[in-house]
Amino acid sequence: MKLESSRLSQIVLLLLMLTSLLLHFNVFSKDLVGFHVWRQTQTQNTSISFAEEDANILNPRRNERGNSDGIFRMEFPLSQWIASVGIRIFSNDVLVSRILNFFLSLLSFLGIYKLLRTLKATEFQSVAVSAFFLFAPVLYYHSLNPMPDNLALCFSIWGLRWIMIWYYQGGKTKLILGAVIIALASLVKLPFIIYYLIIFLLVLFNRTEKDSYRTLFGKLSILFLSLIPVIAWYAWVIPQWEGNGIVSGITNMNSEQRSNFLYYCFYHIRATLPELLVGFPVIPLLIMGIWMGLKNWKQYSLLKWTLLLCLLLLSGLMVFEMNMIEKVHDYYFMPFLPLLALILFIGVKHLTRPGQKLNFRKVVLVVIIISMPVYSYFRIQPRWEQSGFNPDLLKYKTELRAIVPDNALVLAGNDVSHHIFLYYIGKKGWVFENNWTNDQKIRKMTEEGCRYMFCDSRHVDQNPRIKELFGTKLAEYGSIYVYELKLPKSNN
Repeated sequence: MKLESSRLSQIVLLLLMLTSLLLHFNVFSKDLVGFHVWRQTQTQNTSISFAEEDANILNPRRNERGNSDGIFRMEFPLSQWIASVGIRIFSNDVLVSRILNFFLSLLSFLGIYKLLRTLKATEFQSVAVSAFFLFAPVLYYHSLNPMPDNLALCFSIWGLRWIMIWYYQGGKTKLILGAVIIALASLVKLPFIIYYLIIFLLVLFNRTEKDSYRTLFGKLSILFLSLIPVIAWYAWVIPQWEGNGIVSGITNMNSEQRSNFLYYCFYHIRATLPELLVGFPVIPLLIMGIWMGLKNWKQYSLLKWTLLLCLLLLSGLMVFEMNMIEKVHDYYFMPFLPLLALILFIGVKHLTRPGQKLNFRKVVLVVIIISMPVYSYFRIQPRWEQSGFNPDLLKYKTELRAIVPDNALVLAGNDVSHHIFLYYIGKKGWVFENNWTNDQKIRKMTEEGCRYMFCDSRHVDQNPRIKELFGTKLAEYGSIYVYELKLPKSNN
């Protein structure tokens, strides 16, 4: 059961990646369906807009734009922009995004392996924990989804790896590289900025007697300079997030969110953590890692205390954002994955300590490694079948995209997400939800250039006030009817 040969560990790592590819193979050809399709279509629409409209990375656009330019800045759209490069080259935009994100998940997997080796883990321990990371259900699912979180996760892991190399070996270049990479992670998804705390505390307190205040000032200057793009971007865009619950967090919850707040918190502890962030087969190792960490707290080094503080701050951030996370948005928890991997490392390290039963304990670990892909496959497979939207959008996607000109402005709904409908019909314009029937606003939309309406609600299009706004009924695709809107009188 030895896995101390670098060549053997490389073979096992390759087999794990091939296993992931095989289990995901039938998903690559799927359109955007399943759990969290709301967030996926939002990201994909931005990538498509970069490819088809404007390649300026500072100008991400959304499809729900009315007759405006649609520029809407949230996280720095590096992930969406990279995907757009592939979309411009290849016609299948979804396949490009899936391949990109799967590649990022494999890079993250290899990054965890390298990080653990830097932390003095053995080959066996590093491969085992990396396998648990790769098949953590939340990563197993999102690794093929167009989500910026995948790029941020990858950056954070490789940034941590370079910071650990600097911590053990020194060298200004390593510190700069680690700081810049984690700054990129923070740009792509702001919660990952908490990992910057690790660098800051290590620089501040990991000093020797030979280190002068000038040396300390130089290191802190490196950290500040690498953070300037992050500070500049979010200082620019956050004021534009009017009414965004991310900024206000739990300080601005509605009555339903307040009544469910504690339920959401405990739900993620009892369900999201064991089922999705770690996986049930690995729970004994997580418990062992937590137990050994608490048992040996007096032996904590600066590095361990720093990682623990990072974990606590991330937990606090998740509590603050619980009004946005609620039960379903598990991708908010992806910043925890590197820290959970390190806790699992403590458990695996304890289990593989020298002893008479060492080979038996390694067999147990191998069984858990083998069980993880099986668990994740059956736990996540139903997610690829859940549409979460009108199935006629997927069934008639080609026809819906072809029925009116690509540059036509349209009104579409019902769509509570405000992203899914416009993604599937491939148009820009307005969206309505909840059987909305405001004929005066529709008249205003026609004055602003809206020429067609895609509607899947008979309550809406059979309303007498709405019907009188229609010209020709162009098509009927399942539950989705397409109407030409009458031009404003001044244009007749």
